[in-house]
Amino acid sequence: LEFVQRARMTVRLNEEAYRYGGIAAGVSFLMTLIPALLATRVSIVGHKQQLARGRKTPFWHRAFLDVAALGVSIYGLYTFRAKLKDIQTLGLASDNLRIDPLQFVVPALFVLGGGLLLLRLYPFAVRLIYWLGRKWWPPSLYATLIQVGRSGSQYQYLMVFLIMTIAIGVFSSGAARTLNDNTEQRIRYGNGAEFVLQTEWPNDKPPPQAPGGGPPTAAGASVSAAASAKPVHYVEPPFEPYTKLPGVEAAAKVFVKKEASFSMGETSGSAALIGIDTDDFGRASWFPDGLLAYPFYAYLNLIAQDSRAVLVSRTLAEQRSVSVGDTIFVGWGETDKQPFTVYGIVDYFPGFNPNPPLGSVDASEAQTKNNAPMLIVGHLSRIQLQLGLEPYQVWLKLKPEASTEALYTGIRDAGLVMTSIVNTRADLAKAKNDPFLMALNGILTLGFIISILVSFIGFLLYWVLSMKGRTLQNGIMRAIGLSLRQ
Repeated sequence: LEFVQRARMTVRLNEEAYRYGGIAAGVSFLMTLIPALLATRVSIVGHKQQLARGRKTPFWHRAFLDVAALGVSIYGLYTFRAKLKDIQTLGLASDNLRIDPLQFVVPALFVLGGGLLLLRLYPFAVRLIYWLGRKWWPPSLYATLIQVGRSGSQYQYLMVFLIMTIAIGVFSSGAARTLNDNTEQRIRYGNGAEFVLQTEWPNDKPPPQAPGGGPPTAAGASVSAAASAKPVHYVEPPFEPYTKLPGVEAAAKVFVKKEASFSMGETSGSAALIGIDTDDFGRASWFPDGLLAYPFYAYLNLIAQDSRAVLVSRTLAEQRSVSVGDTIFVGWGETDKQPFTVYGIVDYFPGFNPNPPLGSVDASEAQTKNNAPMLIVGHLSRIQLQLGLEPYQVWLKLKPEASTEALYTGIRDAGLVMTSIVNTRADLAKAKNDPFLMALNGILTLGFIISILVSFIGFLLYWVLSMKGRTLQNGIMRAIGLSLRQ
């Protein structure tokens, strides 16, 4: 079977696989013998008495295993959150979080502890229901409550079995879905759009010195220094060819200046400056729901009416005490800073990572906050008019049925010379074909399917055996006048 567009992987069963299979079979065989060994200690009379009135408290309740399992699982959740906090505090990437195998045991412990705790409360709930309606219950329901209330222990094994299999199966399915969604959203958010194109603009920058030309003279060095200090003038190429590429649904100009300077009063600093056309940017970019207090498009609409309006990141607002309504001066290089008005504060923005950069390891949280990246988002037209015209990126969103090959062919036929292309589709395909992620998905998916099948078959067998074991009781109830439905 082929589920992805790639060559099939060769899978063979080696000696190690058979060894693990043999160990699993041996452990399963020993586990099936445990109930038989325990049953040899009980006589037939004692066994019938236990079936009739199973009042003996189970071992897990006497040993408070439910409380212990819940305590360990809560501690595991605490340590996991502490690791996530360390990643943000130390400015590490998500790849630096090593997967701890015990983290997969913690949900199972929580399920087991929660299930056992509910089973501890279950008999009391049954007795309460029986007591509330003991004068009005029909014979069928009365007999059911008596049967369950007196023989609750024999049902608890079935309940633990169902709780463990179904809950762990659902967790496996949820874990696989979470891993896949997180991987996809992380790539899409980091790239910002489906395709990010960067082309070379015509300019008057002096050509680089040819290799092997010898050391420059003093006069040549002064001329070179003067040329490098001279501002570079760019000529903006036509933007319309990008909108006519095959399969393009939306295209946007996105100017990114990674190290722009800003000042406000006595405070100043460096931040990434992004210039956009709000309408085109909203159509071409990708942003997940739930990261901001309001929908992402509401922030774009907020600054759309005023060319001086900007959005600033939460990191900039906290580090420089910037509030909505403040005037902030922005520029870069030798350009004169221009005033902008803060209209909104955002925690996230497409392509912007608010966490400290990799390597800025600080033990103090206050120092870490000072290392967090800052962002300013403004109108591209005002930035180009008052600060300077420099090359921008072109963000593209393709139609769902459009192919990457047709887009590349259109770029070549249009004569567009690219210096860089960020292909989100290729990044997603590479991530999904990662052997570790594929193996993890396979294990979790197979675990979900097997657990649901085992729980269904187990419950079906229990139901058949239970009906056969209560044949005499059902016959007596029919003889005293209960209908077949009752």
